[in-house]
Amino acid sequence: MSTTTITLPNGVKYEQPVGLFINNEFRHATGDEFDSVDPSTGKTVLSVKGACASDVDAAVDAARKAYEGPWSGLTPVERGDFLRQLSSLIDRDRKLIAAIDAYDCGKPYSVALEADLDESYNVFKYYAGWADKIYGDTIDTSPAKLAYTVQEPLGVCGQIIPWNFPFMMLAWKVAPALACGNVVIVKPAEQTPLSAMYFGKLVQEAGLPAGVVNIVPGLGGVAGKALAEHLKVDKIAFTGSTNTGRSIMRAAATNLKNITLECGGKNPLIVFEDANLEQAVKWAHAGIMDNSGQVCTSTSRIYVQEKVYDDFVKAFVGFTKKSTAIGSPFKEHVNHGPQVSKNQFDHILSYIEAGRREGAKILCGGVKVEGEGYYIEPTIFVEASESASISREEIFGPVVVLTKFATEAEVVAKANDTSYGLAAALFTEKISRGHRVARKLHAGMVWINSSGDSHFGIPFGGYKSSGIGRELGRYALDAYTQTKAIHATASTPCLSSGEAYNIALRWLQIFQTDAKGVGTGSAIIPSTLAKNFTVGLPAYYDEGASFGDPSPVYKSSDDVLQSVTGSGYSGALVTNVTYSIVEAFSSCDTAVLRWQSDSLSAKATNVTVPVGTSISYRGTDYLRVDLETRLIYNATSSSDLLNYYIQLKDNVIKARV
Repeated sequence: MSTTTITLPNGVKYEQPVGLFINNEFRHATGDEFDSVDPSTGKTVLSVKGACASDVDAAVDAARKAYEGPWSGLTPVERGDFLRQLSSLIDRDRKLIAAIDAYDCGKPYSVALEADLDESYNVFKYYAGWADKIYGDTIDTSPAKLAYTVQEPLGVCGQIIPWNFPFMMLAWKVAPALACGNVVIVKPAEQTPLSAMYFGKLVQEAGLPAGVVNIVPGLGGVAGKALAEHLKVDKIAFTGSTNTGRSIMRAAATNLKNITLECGGKNPLIVFEDANLEQAVKWAHAGIMDNSGQVCTSTSRIYVQEKVYDDFVKAFVGFTKKSTAIGSPFKEHVNHGPQVSKNQFDHILSYIEAGRREGAKILCGGVKVEGEGYYIEPTIFVEASESASISREEIFGPVVVLTKFATEAEVVAKANDTSYGLAAALFTEKISRGHRVARKLHAGMVWINSSGDSHFGIPFGGYKSSGIGRELGRYALDAYTQTKAIHATASTPCLSSGEAYNIALRWLQIFQTDAKGVGTGSAIIPSTLAKNFTVGLPAYYDEGASFGDPSPVYKSSDDVLQSVTGSGYSGALVTNVTYSIVEAFSSCDTAVLRWQSDSLSAKATNVTVPVGTSISYRGTDYLRVDLETRLIYNATSSSDLLNYYIQLKDNVIKARV
């Protein structure tokens, strides 16, 4: 294994794996080199050789071989054991992994340790428990048939990880995928590749079969693009910007890959006049300033009811100034680190400048912190229009807009007036209003009297341009499985057309009705079975009997057919139609019998009779015989009548109980 020694800012030295992790070994990449940078200083931590398209090919081949080989041969319990082993190794190395992420992405070390790594450990442990509890269903259709479903893995899953929660997002994606029996190719963000590369070492130590987990650090436009477009990749899971998500969708269309997208948000937080303002201020601050504003669920639009608007603004600005501790991620008590990169730093400052140009007022912040690193002070805007860029576009930084509102209807409309729909928060002491407004908000997640507090058992994902699918909880299992339906017919031979025809003859009660639904016809049951027979025509042939007035008397089924089809009637044609109908319907076990009246456009009347029961019609009892045919009549022309109605010829008698 190729490694390099890195000394972290807290003085800890460790061996950082370098290169690609494919087929359970680290190997050299052949793509372009890029730098992993410490955002607290702007200095390079490590130059990383990235994956190119051919490297991605090698990872896909290794993953496919593992999927079709040893991994698919394991039991669910064995897969769960591997996940438990990974969770134990993560727990053992949690301090080191937290420090790697703090160094690589700039988040406070204490946050990485107490939030990100605790979550990562629990996610692997949680899905270890799910591995042997992924069930299908049995579906009751008939005594002669067993139908059931199984949930099967998708296969090779490409997983593109964001830079704001490098290791935690890896856990969110890898753990459920492996629990469901898939194999994975992880593409970490080019800004933060180090902890994902270290994870390869844990995969080796856990003893997973070669090729089950592969890691290909590289540029998004090269390695990410190759992964998304690859014809042998069955799924792409992506977390990142909405624009990149759209590109992923287009690339995945090459082979209609299954996709999960967790994209951006412009999330509202609503404070009603009856809210606990002290708690609302604290949650609102955490909702936008945690992780230096680099969270997809950041509540960057705060709406406050006008009666308490001034009080809230004063308290919110005061709390922000008092509680913010900007500095190196490894310094004690620091809660606000740098932005992840120079590009992100410049991007945020450009939005702050745009807010000024558009007439919004800054109450605090709005400037970079002097000195090295990519630090920006928490920034609070007021008096911004709803059309301003800072009100409508995701900034992904410590920038928030405060706006007043008058009524519930007004604030719901404003909150929903966005192309995004990831998350929303609201504060009220009226629980009925909390639930009512939560249902009205167009968001995949809504917090009542809190903001941003997720849990690995609760689904995570958004509406509209914020993404497709869900992560976490049992809902993530749906993202990594596909349903197969299996039909098993017990001890039933394949029937010849003649056998099927004879079975199909044992059916029926049919009634003719007029336009008002009043019975005008005669119920009939075949007794002496003829080869061909006719039912459901405008009048029945019944031993020369006359019924309905002025119904004609038919002496044979040929007379009936002639009256409907004219001179075009052919016995050969009827025989052919008969056999095709019987074969199409003979395997069914219920009947819905539909009478189509003389006017072919008239509304049909359905009659359903349970097997083995008798019914009374116009004073006469009739027994419903064993039913093994489903006949749904839907004729719209004389030609359709021949194609839908079984023929009854010459040997029909009226049957009485």
